[in-house]
Amino acid sequence: MMLVTFSQTVQAQERQLVLSSEAISNLPAALAEAEAKMEYTKAFSDTKLPNHLFVAFPEEIPRPLRKAYAHFITLKAQDSYAIEVAATPTCDLGKSCLLGDLSFQLRANPTIYYDGDNKLATTPVVLHHGIQGFYTRGYPMADFWPAKLEWRYREVLYTLTWHNFENKKAFVLMANSVVDQLYKR
Repeated sequence: MMLVTFSQTVQAQERQLVLSSEAISNLPAALAEAEAKMEYTKAFSDTKLPNHLFVAFPEEIPRPLRKAYAHFITLKAQDSYAIEVAATPTCDLGKSCLLGDLSFQLRANPTIYYDGDNKLATTPVVLHHGIQGFYTRGYPMADFWPAKLEWRYREVLYTLTWHNFENKKAFVLMANSVVDQLYKR
């Protein structure tokens, strides 16, 4: 019987992630498009908030099988946008080619989820700078809902979703890299 040490486990988890800049084609273009097109205003005002305060993306992502592509999209929900990562350059949200995404929604709150057996699927996590996050494991319910991590920062709900990936610690690492980028601004 072989014993696995804690440091070996952490190293294995870290090897599951790869630098976003190496794995994703056109990520800088998607981030620039997000900064140009997102429109958030202050509550009870017409004053537009500077988008660079909200736009960030994890510095590392789960290792894709091949080069991935980033797209900026406007979602149907009001004040909701996303940067999605896909296996093809022309993948639409909800298709099997979608690998994951980070969505931004103004004045929304995290959701606590239950699976089809009415078991709690969401657990709280603490992110950098004391931000409260909520990790939801993937679960089946009429379809399969992928794992996600949600948190709020500066009135924006961030939802990091990744398909076919269930590593809670890696989700926290990815979310922390976004939180750290936002705190520097």
